[in-house]
Amino acid sequence: MLILENTVYKASLNNLGQGAPESYINARPATGINAASTWGNAVISYDMAELERAARLLLEDYDTLKDSDGYRYDLADILKQVLSNKSQGIHRQMVNALEARNLEQFTEKSNEFLALIDKVDKVLSSRKEFLLGTWVESAKALAENADDFTEDLYEFNAKALITTWGGYPQAESGGLKDYSNRQWAGLTRDFYKQRWSMWIEKQKAELAGNSAANINWFEFEWAWARANTIYRTEASGADLWALGMDVLREPVTNPPVGVEAAREELLDILSTEGSKGENAYSAESWAPYAEAIQEVRAALKKDGVTAEELQAAKNKLTQASAGLVSVVVASKTELTNYTETLKEKEEEIYTPESWKAYQAALAKVEEVLANPDADRDMVFAAKARLERAVQNLALAPLFSEKAGLESYIDTLAGKAEKDYTPESWKVYAAALEEAKRVLADEGADLETVIEARRKLEEAAGGLRKPEVKPDPAPGPNPEPNPGPSPSPGDPKPPVGDTLPKAGTIYKTKTLEYKVTASSDKVKTVSVQNLKNSKAKAITVPATIKIGKYTYKVTEIAPKAFRKKVKLASVTIGTNVRKIGKNAFEGCKKLKKVTIKSKVLKSVGKQALKGIYKKAKVSVPKKQYKAYVKLFKKAKTAKSVKIVKK
Repeated sequence: MLILENTVYKASLNNLGQGAPESYINARPATGINAASTWGNAVISYDMAELERAARLLLEDYDTLKDSDGYRYDLADILKQVLSNKSQGIHRQMVNALEARNLEQFTEKSNEFLALIDKVDKVLSSRKEFLLGTWVESAKALAENADDFTEDLYEFNAKALITTWGGYPQAESGGLKDYSNRQWAGLTRDFYKQRWSMWIEKQKAELAGNSAANINWFEFEWAWARANTIYRTEASGADLWALGMDVLREPVTNPPVGVEAAREELLDILSTEGSKGENAYSAESWAPYAEAIQEVRAALKKDGVTAEELQAAKNKLTQASAGLVSVVVASKTELTNYTETLKEKEEEIYTPESWKAYQAALAKVEEVLANPDADRDMVFAAKARLERAVQNLALAPLFSEKAGLESYIDTLAGKAEKDYTPESWKVYAAALEEAKRVLADEGADLETVIEARRKLEEAAGGLRKPEVKPDPAPGPNPEPNPGPSPSPGDPKPPVGDTLPKAGTIYKTKTLEYKVTASSDKVKTVSVQNLKNSKAKAITVPATIKIGKYTYKVTEIAPKAFRKKVKLASVTIGTNVRKIGKNAFEGCKKLKKVTIKSKVLKSVGKQALKGIYKKAKVSVPKKQYKAYVKLFKKAKTAKSVKIVKK
C-alpha cells in the first residue's frame, strides 16, 4: 500500500491536468502525445518500476487473496496501469524507428504496441466495471419499453459521450474529442486499437515509398458511435494470475538453457493459453483447465523445480486448454438455427418501417455470429433484438386487411343456407363469393379489400332466420291465462330486447349512426351525420349502445360532417377503420383532429378538404408514417400538419 501511496495515489505527482495521467493508448495517434484529451495530461512523474513491484507483490499473494473481490479489482486496475505505462516506452521506440525511416524496426515495435493494447483489453475484460457493454446497456435500459429508434438513440449518446462528445464542431473546434475517454474493454479493442492500426498502416505505406491518404479521424469515430455493435456485459472470468504473469514478464536477454529454457517455454504457453475466460466455457471442461493453471502456478513458484516438472505442467495446460468446450458455440448454433426458420419471410408483405428494423436486427445477428470474441451476453442480446423485431413485423395495410378478411371468413364457416331466409342468404352468399374472389386476386388494392369485408360483414349481419309459425290447434286442456288482455294502448316490447337489423338508423343527441353489421359475432356502425350543426367539438366514440347491444364505431361515412362550419375540434375513436370521401369537407374552423385509432386503413379523397389551413392532425406515434401516406393519398393540403401524439 505504501508503494501505491507514493506512486499512482500521490496527488502532487499525478494532478498535472484535469485528473490523473491519461493513457497513450486512448489518444488520437501521433508521434508526439501530451494527453488523450485537450485539457488532460499523460505525464508519469512517479517511478514506473515501483508500480510494477507493487503488482508483483500483489501477485505473490494470489492464492491467499484470490477469493476477495476487492483484491481482484485492485489487481486488474494496477495491471492495466502497468500496461498503460509500458505503452509510453514502446511508443517512443516506434517513433524513433519512424524518424530513422527503418520500416523493419517500425513494424516490429508497432506490432508490439498493438499486442500490448490486446493485453490491456484482456485485463479490462476480467471486470464487469471495466466493460464498455456495462455502460452502453445501462444507457439502453433507460429506454426500456420504448421503440428501437429511442433505444438506438440512447446507445448512440452513450458512445458519443466517451469518444466525440458531440458533433464535428464540438469534437474538433471545441476540443471535446476524447474528453471523457475511458479504459474499458471493447472500447480499447474496437476504438482505440483501430485508430492506432489505421495510423500505423499509413506510416508503413509512407516508409515503403507509397502515398497514403490522410486519415479523417472524426469520420471513423462518428461511424463507430453510430454503429449498433453489441458489447459484452459479462466479465470474462479470466485468471488474473496468468494475465499478471504475462504482463510482468521480463524479456530474456540471453538464450536460456536447461531449467530456464523449460521455464520460458511454460511462460510462453501461459501467455497464449492461460488467459481464457471461465464464463466462455462449460463448467465440466473448465475444472481440469483451472487445475492445470494451479499446477503451472505451483511449478513456477517451487524452489528447485526441475525441467521435467515444468514440462509436465506445460503439457497439462496445453491438453486442458484444447479440451475446453465453448458455451458460446452452443448459443451461436441455437441462434443460427433460429435465423434459418425466418428465411421464408418476404419483404413485400410487411410495412417498410418494421421490415427495416427486422433487417437491422438480422445484420446484428450476423455480426455477432461472425465475431470470435462474442460472449453469451452478446449472443443472447442479438437474439432478443431479433425476436423483438420479428414480433413487431407489421403487415402492410393491404396484406393486413387480406389477413383480417381471411380470418373473418373462417369465423363464418358454420353458417348453413337452411338456417336462413332465401332473401338474406342470397345477399350473404354473393358477398361471400366476392370476398373470396378478392382474396384470390393478387392485384386487388386496399380499397377493394376493405369494401369486400364491409359488404360481407353487412350481409352476415343481415342474415335472418325464417319465422316459426305457432301451431294453430290448441292443446287438449289449455291453461287459462290469468293476465289481462292486452289493449291497443299498451307499450311495445323494449328495443333493447331486439337485435337491430343492418341498415337501421340510430340517433343520439349529437350523432346519427347506421348499423352496418349486426350478428351474434359482429356488430358495427358508421357515423352518418352530425345532428347539432352548431357543435364546436365532437368525439366519435369507440363504441355505442343500441338497446342492450354494444356496437363498434368503425367508419365515418362520406360527407358525414360536410360544411359543419362551427366545428373546431374532432376526436376519432379507437375502432374507426375508414374515413369516407369529403367527410369533413368545408369545416373551415376545424383546427384540431385527434385520431386515437390504430387500425385506420382508409381515408377517402378530399376527406379534409377546406378545413382550417394550419390545422393539426394528431396520430399515434407508431402509425405516423402509415397515416401520413393515407392523408397524402387523400389529397390533404400540405399546410395541414400530421403530428405524433
